[in-house]
Amino acid sequence: MRYTTRFFSRTASLFVLAAGCALSARGDFLLPTAWQRTDPGSTYQEWNVFASADGSTPNAPDVGLFNPASPANGNPDVFDTSGGSFLTGGGNIYSFSVATDIDAVIPNYGYGSWYHTTLILQTRTIGSEIDYAGVHIGTAAPAAQQELGRVPVGSPGGDTFQVDHLFRFELAGNAASYLAEFMASAPSMSLDRVAVDTFASLTGDANRDHSVDVSDIQTIAAGWLTAGPAGDVNFSGLVDISDVQTVAANWLHTQGGAGLGIGGFAAVPEPASIVLAFMGCAAVVAVGIVRGRSRKRCEGRHTVLELRRRREGAV
Repeated sequence: MRYTTRFFSRTASLFVLAAGCALSARGDFLLPTAWQRTDPGSTYQEWNVFASADGSTPNAPDVGLFNPASPANGNPDVFDTSGGSFLTGGGNIYSFSVATDIDAVIPNYGYGSWYHTTLILQTRTIGSEIDYAGVHIGTAAPAAQQELGRVPVGSPGGDTFQVDHLFRFELAGNAASYLAEFMASAPSMSLDRVAVDTFASLTGDANRDHSVDVSDIQTIAAGWLTAGPAGDVNFSGLVDISDVQTVAANWLHTQGGAGLGIGGFAAVPEPASIVLAFMGCAAVVAVGIVRGRSRKRCEGRHTVLELRRRREGAV
């Protein structure tokens, strides 16, 4: 299945532009559109009804699953590690006595250090909410997060809500598996739904054509000193010289086959050569901009002259 729907609201559009990852709506959760599910290097897993609270019975994704790295690198699973939770009649993970401590296990490809991994975690909770400041993958905190929706549950005017939240991680390299961890901020959190999307891209591949070459320098030059996302290959939030350096460090690396490894290595040129290539591309882009502006000014002058002739003719 292919997904091409673009931005879903002004608020979400602002978030995804800043995040460098375009998203679109699917119910109350979101779909990635910076890549498509089933693309090489991607994974997708989503749960709505859990089989067990503590993982004693594996919780296989029941809404959707695309993960070619599984089962070789494990199986996707979500479960509570607090020891004080149970399964509700609707298949939620819940505890009225302790703050649940949730683990989400996401098998991945293990491509290694030449890659970069974007991971998007989405959650739906009812009652107590997640400790949003404590969500992590290893030592990595989310690069960005956003509340997607808040719906009152129960009596009108009550303080119980169903909350959808999104966390985006930008992770160096590509591991064989990821463990996303988050806790409830207090007892009485009901975990209703979880979705995780991941995408492994070759580091420095600005235009995502599976190779790092002069076309990536051109992409960086075209987006120079903007907030991206095009050209922001190091995910710093700005297209600048550090992105050129990232391309230089990965020069002429290619993503082999259908995204299942690296092939076609070549010697990395001197940094000065990369800078010269960048300057050349930037000059081409600048000339195009200047020519466009000059053309507009010229067209404006012609318009003024034509109006003047018409007025003189009318007189």
